[in-house]
Amino acid sequence: MAKIVKFGNFEENPEENKEKAIDEVVSQSQSDEEMQIKKAVEEHILANFAVKNVLGMDIVYKINKSDIGVIGTVAYEHK
Repeated sequence: MAKIVKFGNFEENPEENKEKAIDEVVSQSQSDEEMQIKKAVEEHILANFAVKNVLGMDIVYKINKSDIGVIGTVAYEHK
């Protein structure tokens, strides 16, 4: 059996916890942004092409000022 012994500072640094929380919020907002872009691309495909259902999507996007560039692959069911 092993025992962990810590020497030195026993208090956790509150700054590290704040940084972790900020990183989690940023990653969560990026995933929300990605889901919104995927939803918008899916709606655009359904409205403008002869697509019955989008089965899967793998996209990469870049936001540049007011434009969003999207490239990727889409699996769909034809009408």
